[in-house]
Amino acid sequence: MGFTATFTTFSTFNLENIELLKSHQYRQFFKYLLATYLLGFFGVFLGFFIGNL
Repeated sequence: MGFTATFTTFSTFNLENIELLKSHQYRQFFKYLLATYLLGFFGVFLGFFIGNL
């Protein structure tokens, strides 16, 4: 279940990015992209940190 759910989440993420680019909202696109990846990596590192306590 979790594996297939990642496809829909990733597809939605890409669709939203494409829509931002099509509507020439470049600043919003970069903010969304950076925030998503930075918060995602922060969550991964936080999970590793908490898991190693």
